[in-house]
Order: sequence, then C-alpha cells, then structure tokens
Amino acid sequence: MEKLDEIDLNILRIFQKDSKKTTKEVAEILNLTPSPVYERVRRLEKRGYIKKYVALLNKKLINIPITAICMVSLRYHNEGFIDKFDKQIKGLKEVQECYHMAGKVDFFKN
Repeated sequence: MEKLDEIDLNILRIFQKDSKKTTKEVAEILNLTPSPVYERVRRLEKRGYIKKYVALLNKKLINIPITAICMVSLRYHNEGFIDKFDKQIKGLKEVQECYHMAGKVDFFKN
C-alpha cells in the first residue's frame, strides 16, 4: 500500500468533516487547482482509502430518540464462530456499527 502524502491526508480530513464538499471547495481550502484534487480523490477512492460517502442523520428529527451501545462477549472465539456472529449482526437493520475489539477498554467514543 502506498504512503499517503500530506495533501492526501488533508483531503481525507476535509471529507471526514464534510463529505459533500466539492472538488472545487476542497481545492480552494488546500490552495490547489481542482484538477489535481479531482485526480487525488479518484485515486483515494480507487485504492480503498475512501470506501463510501454517508449522511449522518438527525436522530431527533427522524424519531429515533436513543442510541444504545451494547458490549457483547462471545463464548467461543474461533474464526468460524466469529464469522457466524458477524453475518448475523449485519442482518439486523437496527445495528448501525459493530466493532470487533480485543483486550479491556476504558471507554468507547462514538
């Protein structure tokens, strides 16, 4: 995997804050012309650094008043069992995110 330079990292930071920014807007922020920014964004997408663009919804306006964070401990930790759990959890429309974690953690920030 190639190493990203500072411009690539800045593009990723900008999209993390607002993925609706246009190529022109990103170029203006970075003091570049739109053409090289466009090429960099396409390369970042093609190589998997940008997987997809999403919208963060206002839970209150769409009548989803709570978010529940559940910690799950599996009895078995072999690959087959973990794969089975992964497939099942992906099938639940209520689950927005799921993280496979190791060790004891002090906090989880979403």
